[in-house]
Amino acid sequence: MAMPVLAGVGRCATRMPAAGDPLLRVGTASDIGAQMGPVVTGEHKRKVESYIQMAIDEGADVVIDGRSIGLTDCEKGFFLWPTLSIKRQRR
Repeated sequence: MAMPVLAGVGRCATRMPAAGDPLLRVGTASDIGAQMGPVVTGEHKRKVESYIQMAIDEGADVVIDGRSIGLTDCEKGFFLWPTLSIKRQRR
């Protein structure tokens, strides 16, 4: 399942969730309440993680880091939780 990118602009950016707020429920296909599942392969997971790191390296502040959250009983899956990063424009 591909997820969109959320870009907050202006006042919207000030109403972003705080660290630890659940954005989406992550789970397996058998979890009927799950809104987001795993990425396809370990290689794809590493690629997404590299994009998160690239944003950090380019000055983004990570509010919620989905790389550091695991899914209980699914250690072998390629799960990434939602990540929220903010890069403020300089005027």
